[in-house]
Amino acid sequence: MAIIYGVPAGMSGAGSQRELSKIAAYTSTATFTASANGRHRFHLIGKGGDGGTGGNGDYSSSGSTTWAAHGGGGGGGGAGGYSIHQLYMTAGETVNITISSGKVTLAKNGTTLATANAGAKGSNGGNGVAYWISSSDYGSNNGSNGNGGAGGTASGGNILNVTGQAGSKSTTSNAGGAGGGPCTDSRCTYSGVSGGTGGTANTCSNRTGNAGGDASYSANPAKYGCGGGGSSGGRGKSGTSSSSTAYGGGTPGTGSPAVCIVEAAYIV
Repeated sequence: MAIIYGVPAGMSGAGSQRELSKIAAYTSTATFTASANGRHRFHLIGKGGDGGTGGNGDYSSSGSTTWAAHGGGGGGGGAGGYSIHQLYMTAGETVNITISSGKVTLAKNGTTLATANAGAKGSNGGNGVAYWISSSDYGSNNGSNGNGGAGGTASGGNILNVTGQAGSKSTTSNAGGAGGGPCTDSRCTYSGVSGGTGGTANTCSNRTGNAGGDASYSANPAKYGCGGGGSSGGRGKSGTSSSSTAYGGGTPGTGSPAVCIVEAAYIV
């Protein structure tokens, strides 16, 4: 998919655009063709990693005594890598933009110029276990929270290569971790607004975990690259027998899509 932004207000046409300005954004594989001679700057941003899923809960009882275990929260997804590469291109000259599995590659005449990799998915939370061995030996072991996903790497850019911010592991038992946030370098013009929030801890005795938040991004203004939040773990299950269904983690948040944004400054 391509989003074409066109010539900025006040410009009569491509040949009169003096300053770098956004002209197109690609979220799928495409060939870019320069419409006029001039500088072209390519912002490659890898997909933000999705959040991890919270673990399953568990539940048991003996007589009038009951107890529940909760699953650990999923880790937040890592933000995508960010690479900036600038070329002087003449009218009709082309470059290839490849977007696959969240990775963005810029190439010319078969030679790779720059790459931005996707952020890693957050780890899933561990499952909780409620157990009964005897009247003096019973209880619950809660699942551990999952680790945040690593940020995507970037390489080849002749202006900038930045590794995305890693997702987080929640320090609150059962809660999901936040997704990796935006690039803090001022040159990362199109870095996303924020990573997805982690699912809040599940306080109910028997319930599915809370959902993680999606990464905040937009097509216009273009803001991409942050990771999704992990969901919180489930707590308990539908009954006390071994065949009862455990309550699972909530739905994890989704990282923002990969993109290549093109800016141009044409010779007058």
